[in-house]
Amino acid sequence: MFTITKHQMAPIFSKLEGNPYIMSGADAPHTVLNRAGVIVKEELDKLESFRRDKIRIIKSVIMPDHLHFVVRVLNELPKPVTVYVGLTMSACTRRLRDEGILSEDSSCFNPGISDSIVYKSGQLDVLYKYVTDNPRRLMIKRMLPQLGFKF
Repeated sequence: MFTITKHQMAPIFSKLEGNPYIMSGADAPHTVLNRAGVIVKEELDKLESFRRDKIRIIKSVIMPDHLHFVVRVLNELPKPVTVYVGLTMSACTRRLRDEGILSEDSSCFNPGISDSIVYKSGQLDVLYKYVTDNPRRLMIKRMLPQLGFKF
């Protein structure tokens, strides 16, 4: 699983909608992408399509200020998977600049990539649920900041 945070100068990628008290279905918390988020999604989709026989994105969510995506590497890659993720990040910045959404001297993302590798049985299911539930957890955190939730 990769987690990438947006740079403070970059626009938000999405907004949250739904009912935080519902775990699944149409009214469950979810993100609605704005133009910047659509660009990030399109570039993330290209990561998978570019290396279709080697990389599969099995779950993703584009949050207002970060994104999570779970990747399955199907076959050996010529370079580490983080190289392809970095290229995707660069492509997002380039497109946001080209569309005038991001200034020429700004980056879309903060430096660095946070990643988690699945080693044990059951870990993939935990990561999948974490990504799926991310919008709901953020909604609850925003609704109840006094409780100091740390997810």
